[in-house]
Amino acid sequence: AVGVLDPGYVVLGGPICTAAGEPLRSRVAELLVPTGLAPVTVAVSRVSGNAVLEGAVRHALDLAREQVFHAGTAGRTGPVNES
Repeated sequence: AVGVLDPGYVVLGGPICTAAGEPLRSRVAELLVPTGLAPVTVAVSRVSGNAVLEGAVRHALDLAREQVFHAGTAGRTGPVNES
């Protein structure tokens, strides 16, 4: 799978990219030169595990926390009933 967030910065991830390291990084950088993309930085990720899944779960948790604890109201959207 390929995800493009910033075409000027390419991060190679996963166990194969981690194992291949610098030789793979430099080869990918060489192959990108003729594409005409102005300057592209290629890096090998140091993140282990499934970074995409972990990022998605963290984002979902952040959204859920924001909705449940909306600005300190503990999810209340209307006026507080003080009886």
